[in-house]
Amino acid sequence: MAAEIQHIYLEHPQQRLIKRAVDFLKEGKIILYPTDTLYGLGADVLQRDSFSRILKIKSASHHKLLTLICPDLKDISNWAVVPDLAYKVMRRAKAKGSSAAAIRCRSSTARSRASRL
Repeated sequence: MAAEIQHIYLEHPQQRLIKRAVDFLKEGKIILYPTDTLYGLGADVLQRDSFSRILKIKSASHHKLLTLICPDLKDISNWAVVPDLAYKVMRRAKAKGSSAAAIRCRSSTARSRASRL
């Protein structure tokens, strides 16, 4: 399968290219995106095979921890079990410009479905 490379620039993002990336995710495809240190693999958590495909690409086991990106901190409780103290800490960190935490995912997430395959 051939890879398609699209450059989306932060200063002038083209909506057409962003829509294309979203469409790829909805089709169950994997995307590669830059992070502050390396590149990340992205997939739609609602696509049943996404978790397994990323683990296969990374040659990792189903016990590997993965990153979940939420559009808003208030959405995180849909995907993960977040104790009150952890939520308060993440909210304070987000107010300072960043937010990351290692938390347990809910049983209804794609990770738990994929681990039963």
